[in-house]
Amino acid sequence: QHRQEQDLVVLSGVQRQGALDARETKAIGQIESTLGVKFKVRPRLELRSRDSVRAYLLRQFDKEKTREQFAGEEAAYKAFGLIPDTMNLRALYLNVLEEQVAGYYDPETKALYVVQGLPDELVGATIPHELVHALQDQYANLDSLLKSLPTTDDDRAAAIQAVVEGQANYVFLLINAGGAENFATRLPGGWDQLREATRQSISSYPRLAAAPMAIQEELLFPYLSGAEFPRNFSQ
Repeated sequence: QHRQEQDLVVLSGVQRQGALDARETKAIGQIESTLGVKFKVRPRLELRSRDSVRAYLLRQFDKEKTREQFAGEEAAYKAFGLIPDTMNLRALYLNVLEEQVAGYYDPETKALYVVQGLPDELVGATIPHELVHALQDQYANLDSLLKSLPTTDDDRAAAIQAVVEGQANYVFLLINAGGAENFATRLPGGWDQLREATRQSISSYPRLAAAPMAIQEELLFPYLSGAEFPRNFSQ
């Protein structure tokens, strides 16, 4: 009986990986068709636990900003009355991002990771977005690009993040619309309505919805305002 249960667990894992691989194959075709750019190699795709994602975020936090930098930002936000005096900014970011992250592409390992146990719809949205990052990395080397930034140049870092995340978000939207030629007809109300719908969707994420407005806008900026650049560039 125990051996049968082990076999079922292994089989279930194989079936899940098979479904992920099929989604990746489909998304790769859609991305290549949308952008007119081919993947040089197929990225590896793996499942990761929530704890593993949190550990990854902690490592990224430590790479991108020191605790002293977070303390400085926190002091500035509090001086302008944008966050409560008792709030720990670094802890807030980590708490909110842990809720938001469904997967990520790691330029160091050249692999795409998806969080275990996600709803099917969220998996379908995560894989194309992160695959765009993999494609960006194959042509622009994201790891070198990000490491070349001075740790004190927040404006340049924000601009690069907006381009990277904005393109991934825009390509995903184009795929959902069935291509650029259908974008306007599939989105009643156009781009402005899409932005508003994204803001309204915040209510689905309790931690993000509870965050101060300044933090919400900062986290949305790369995905919404960042998507304006490839959108305007392609028109």
